[in-house]
Amino acid sequence: MRQKSLFLLIPLLLLIAFAPGCEENQTGEGTDPTASKQKSEAAYKMMEDDMYMMMNGNFRNASDYDQLRFKQMNATFREAIELDPKNYEAKYGAALSEILAVYSDPEVNQLVKDFESAGNSNKNAISGEMKRSLIPLKTSDLQLPEEKIASLLFNINKVALTDPPLISRVQAAIRNKLLPAIDYAIARLVECEAEPNFTFRVTGRMQGDNTLDMVTIYVTEVYFTNALLNAFKSGLEATLIYKFDLTDYSQASLVAALQPNNTSFFYMNTDGQTRAQNVKNAFLGAMNNIKSGIASLESFSGRRPDAVIKIGNSGDRTIKQQDLDTLKKYIDKAIDAFNSTQTVEIKDADSDGNDYTIKINISNFFNNMPQNPKTAFMPSYTVEPSGEDDIRFDFVAQTYSEFTFPDPTFGGLLPDMSNETLKRILYIDEEFAYRFSFSIHKFAAYDDWWAANGMNLTFRFTTQSNNVYTKTVTYEVYEDNSILFKDATSTPDRVTRIELNYGEGYMDYSFQEAGRFIEIRAKEEDYCNFQIFVRPALTNYQVSPNRDNITIYWNIEGNQSGSNYYYLERSVASGAYQEVNYLGGWMNYNYTDFNVTPGVTYSYRLRCVSQWSWGDVLIPSSPVYSNVLTVTP
Repeated sequence: MRQKSLFLLIPLLLLIAFAPGCEENQTGEGTDPTASKQKSEAAYKMMEDDMYMMMNGNFRNASDYDQLRFKQMNATFREAIELDPKNYEAKYGAALSEILAVYSDPEVNQLVKDFESAGNSNKNAISGEMKRSLIPLKTSDLQLPEEKIASLLFNINKVALTDPPLISRVQAAIRNKLLPAIDYAIARLVECEAEPNFTFRVTGRMQGDNTLDMVTIYVTEVYFTNALLNAFKSGLEATLIYKFDLTDYSQASLVAALQPNNTSFFYMNTDGQTRAQNVKNAFLGAMNNIKSGIASLESFSGRRPDAVIKIGNSGDRTIKQQDLDTLKKYIDKAIDAFNSTQTVEIKDADSDGNDYTIKINISNFFNNMPQNPKTAFMPSYTVEPSGEDDIRFDFVAQTYSEFTFPDPTFGGLLPDMSNETLKRILYIDEEFAYRFSFSIHKFAAYDDWWAANGMNLTFRFTTQSNNVYTKTVTYEVYEDNSILFKDATSTPDRVTRIELNYGEGYMDYSFQEAGRFIEIRAKEEDYCNFQIFVRPALTNYQVSPNRDNITIYWNIEGNQSGSNYYYLERSVASGAYQEVNYLGGWMNYNYTDFNVTPGVTYSYRLRCVSQWSWGDVLIPSSPVYSNVLTVTP
């Protein structure tokens, strides 16, 4: 049998809501079960038809829900409850239609469109969420939607920064319309949970296909539906902890709002701490509802053939017992995480690949929400106008050591967290480092730069203040090859010499003044292109018959251009090497030394130079020496 979603869930990721007004009357006065039944049947028929339309219609975005009659059916279900407070089918219908009716309100409908437009990067995901069921049909559907709540919070904060007036409207709608509606729906579901004989029919038409068999919702599914609503309530309550009041999105208004001591933007609402507790309690309520739903599934409805969810190893709408056991463990761990300190191992968590053991206490976080996160959690920063429309956000700290969090534990969320550990796992050391980026190729043989891929290259930096830094990196083609100086200070230290070990010894790259200096300084970056010379190889020699001159021969790999030169150096009787001659590389592959004495030992070597910098800041000046030839004429 083909599975279909039974009840559509509005995209609560971006749910901006509308709440009904009055409470139900359960005094028992004026009850009329027969009339109540007629009302609920009429509302049920509307729900059946509209569910079918939703399953098979073309709804392009969330605001299209105003085309449906959820508001009308909700009012009819409410009338049925007033006529008979024990009409549990009407209570369940009222709970679902209460949530789905929010888009019928014109103000909310327009607000949804505005919000979706502001967060249009998630529009496709939102459209897909419209076909999700309030009734879970598989194990994965029973999981609490933490990532969806996180997505909601992300989008709330995103819109807060990009359109503060809109986020104020969103918060007002959540506070005044949606949350009361969710609370009403949860209250009706709790009443249904208290009725052990509760059932709600789901016809094939309500599932979107008239040929499907009718299935029955029992208390099990009510618990699961309640869990989802509590989870979304948790996320929506979180959006109201802090206020984001701003009259317009002018540059001046935003600069003023983001100042650290501003008390109207990203500052706790008067009921913010209560909202924080609501976040925690609603999430715990969601988890406990799932536990109750599983218990009901295992003890009662899971064996009934017409149940929406059944326990078994195969078949339509079936969940394996082992999956339920896994889910129960997940829920217990989640509840424990909210009530006690947990230990988490994180691997490869900083720029040096270190592992860390972190303690987390979620309850502490909600119990100690700061009035002003801008000053309680954020390192010191400044906000200033930039140009005509932009703003510039800068941390006051200029070096890694100066950058500190006022409270690295974040209100006890991370009880044992230190500033140093937090900065490392957030890669703050990289943000404040001096970054030396580079590329490498062999001189005049540009395809050969691939040869450096995967090589371990060691750089040696010498500065004007006589500091020497040795850094080894693995060169990767197509990657950002960089060397970080994490201990850089705000005082520039000018580089006077860079040596690169290309596997056969250090090559000396002396500084060339080309309009700028290379200086090691925090938060700065330089780029250099290294030209690696092909090493010349002294291959042979020939002594003249009179033993009064020696001819030296060498080979060069590849095609060398006219910008490649050599200096021949000679050592006499194991003495110091001295320059003998300057040679143009494109025309000389041998040299004859006429200044020799028979019986004296001479050693020769070549070094490469280049007078062509290609505009690079650094040029090669003393590459690695070739192999040495020793001759005694």
